[in-house]
Amino acid sequence: MSSFTVEAAIQKLQGYVNHFNCMLPEHRLIVSVRFEPKSDRPAINYTASSDALISIICRHFDLSVEQFLEHSRVGKKPAARYMYLHFFSARYPELSDLEISRYIGRNDHSFVIYGRQKFQDFHFSDPKWRALAKEIEKEWQLFFTLNEVDRASQLKEEMDYLEEQLQNSDVESPAWAEKRDLWSRKKEELEQLIESKS
Repeated sequence: MSSFTVEAAIQKLQGYVNHFNCMLPEHRLIVSVRFEPKSDRPAINYTASSDALISIICRHFDLSVEQFLEHSRVGKKPAARYMYLHFFSARYPELSDLEISRYIGRNDHSFVIYGRQKFQDFHFSDPKWRALAKEIEKEWQLFFTLNEVDRASQLKEEMDYLEEQLQNSDVESPAWAEKRDLWSRKKEELEQLIESKS
């Protein structure tokens, strides 16, 4: 009888997803499995940090998180992932390439190595890429240096939720104005957090 492993469970789950997608392609499933690696070092909230970086990159590349996590080489998705792999690897050299790949739903160290190399290729040849990378790094650094990173993450989630509500609400309704005011207050709090730590 074989012993249970997380890797085996992930592979089995991915097999079910692949089978479903082959049978019903019009209802494609996208599954991302991520977990915190074991470590004897002081706890670092890698997932919150990863999610912040993904959010920043998706905004600059005009992608949804689901599109970013897709196993697709179409359009801007690969370039967005190259940006992520470079910055996340540089920030956390203590993580293995395999561990890093799991934060974006992969299980492949070579995917990370290739992504970092592609980042460097673009970085050396494209001034626009360098400017974009600098902007993303600056934004992530501001988020990352917050001592209250959990509060910042919570504020960002609440703002994202309110933005979605605002998009689906009548602009002329009192509820829309209340939500807009609440979003503005949360934005101001987030900006104050960032300013106090920069």
